[in-house]
Amino acid sequence: MAVPSSGQLSLFSIAKEIELNSYTSTIPYPTYSGIAPYATPISLTNMSTGAGGFAAINTDSSDRPDGSTPHQMSEFYGYDHDAAPAAVNYAVLGADDWNDGDIGTGTRDDFATTALESNSVYVPASPFNTTPGTVDTRMSWTNTSPSPSYPTVVSDQVRFRNSTNPHGVYIRTTDYMTPGGVLYITNIPNTQCYAWRFRFFMNSTNNKDQNIDLSMNTTAHPTQPSITTSTYLYQIRDNSGSGTGAIYFYKRVSGTTTLLATSPTTSYTLGTTKDFVASWHRAGTGRALTYTHKLAVGPSTTPTYTMIDSYNKLSVDDTTYDANYAWTFRAPKFMSTPTSTHYHAVDVFSVSIVDDPTFSP
Repeated sequence: MAVPSSGQLSLFSIAKEIELNSYTSTIPYPTYSGIAPYATPISLTNMSTGAGGFAAINTDSSDRPDGSTPHQMSEFYGYDHDAAPAAVNYAVLGADDWNDGDIGTGTRDDFATTALESNSVYVPASPFNTTPGTVDTRMSWTNTSPSPSYPTVVSDQVRFRNSTNPHGVYIRTTDYMTPGGVLYITNIPNTQCYAWRFRFFMNSTNNKDQNIDLSMNTTAHPTQPSITTSTYLYQIRDNSGSGTGAIYFYKRVSGTTTLLATSPTTSYTLGTTKDFVASWHRAGTGRALTYTHKLAVGPSTTPTYTMIDSYNKLSVDDTTYDANYAWTFRAPKFMSTPTSTHYHAVDVFSVSIVDDPTFSP
């Protein structure tokens, strides 16, 4: 039984909703307080933030406290602690986990013989029976050229390590399962969004940023991806300069690069493995049209929809570009060594169309 949507609320009853999934439970306080592990003392702050032994707020409840001060009892109106996740529609446009050991340039095993890692998290279907079709093949990638043997697949991960190549090391895909291989933001309703997801690791003393280039409004993909004149760039900051652990978001237009947004330095902790979700949203029409770019960082077990909804670290509006032609993972040359411990690792990549949790009619 959820918290009522109006009227007078009780702190103890809210505690029962969180701990017993029943706002109207008749259990008396002396009995409740004597049963482990039910949380006491009852505190509005602790209940709002999942502290003091209270269970974390269920983000699948459409009505819930925001966890920010000042905390208000009214934020619990309609809260349902055992609310089930909303049904989410996915349209998978490409995926790769490099489990076949190939970086994407050779003969590859399909997902019918080697299932995608974290299938239930990335694509809740079996295996990819979703609109607009069935994705059964891993994506094709362009590798660093000329190749000094990096990047390589190690333990089913693409690893970016030290290189003297002038262009650093990168892999790039244009292999989207869409007409012409292009993602047009205007081709999806504003109730949905594009979502690129990947698993990422950077060692704690690394001296090179991880760059992610989105080639926009152009089919020109030069050997050096960063010189594409129509580009958005996500940059995961390394340990050698300012902003360690932050994500910077840039735009490049006709040779001019502009920093659009910066996430907190607490967004990513170097030396840990986290999942990243970059999402692209559309709202409004005409003069009120907006395109929003978001970047979420969270646990590898969290569904994409929830990542966008609850783990967002960066958000910015920009309508410069409306079509994405390519996605590139890139690390500059001269990364710190030894290569056995100093590297960036990317795993379990997918691009999809998903219901937009931020949509508001």
